[in-house]
Amino acid sequence: MLSWVNPLRIFQAVLSLATIGLTAYEIASLYDEWSYSNVLYFMLFNGCWTTAIVIPYLGLAPLAFPRFSHEFAIPFMELTTGGLWLSGWIALAVLIPSPGSCHYTSCHALQALVVGNLRRDQHIRHSGSDQLATQREEPSRKPSS
Repeated sequence: MLSWVNPLRIFQAVLSLATIGLTAYEIASLYDEWSYSNVLYFMLFNGCWTTAIVIPYLGLAPLAFPRFSHEFAIPFMELTTGGLWLSGWIALAVLIPSPGSCHYTSCHALQALVVGNLRRDQHIRHSGSDQLATQREEPSRKPSS
């Protein structure tokens, strides 16, 4: 197994738990149109899905249960989870007010939820692309004469 995958799964778990906490705070503290927004419940589902199903499966199945680690199931879980997070992040980013009109704590928590997910996606994308770039460069290196 690749050495950068396990720290990535831990980082993924920390950010999904942060998403659960921020989303639960929003649902508990707002009693207006936000508290009944399906987007918040969808983001709560994303955090729970990632923490309870995806991370244990992707982290443990290849090591402890190789029989359940199917070659199509793992990319399917990765792509499904990425699509869920991306759609939830876009829906939430569309609904939050601009930073200039955000003057209460719950609004700042929503902005942190959107920015945190943006940084999570960027970190995962850059980690994967850096690894791929390194793999592409290594075979093409030739000793200089």
